Amino acid sequence: ADKELLAQVRQGGFVLYMRHGNTDNSRPDQLPLNLDDCQTQRPLNDEGRKVAATVGKAIVGAGIPLAEIIHS
Repeated sequence: ADKELLAQVRQGGFVLYMRHGNTDNSRPDQLPLNLDDCQTQRPLNDEGRKVAATVGKAIVGAGIPLAEIIHS
């Protein structure tokens, strides 16, 4: 992101949509997927959890305002 875009995002009013990080590939995808049942979803692995924490710290460090956070 360039400085102009970051300045705009710091003003708020944006929706940030992100995909998850690395998952535990030893667990196969469950079909049909049930988003209300976490047992049908692959959890993040150690690297995926590290990536999520790093991204969160970067967002906070960049001064990007956060309101509601929705995750599965």
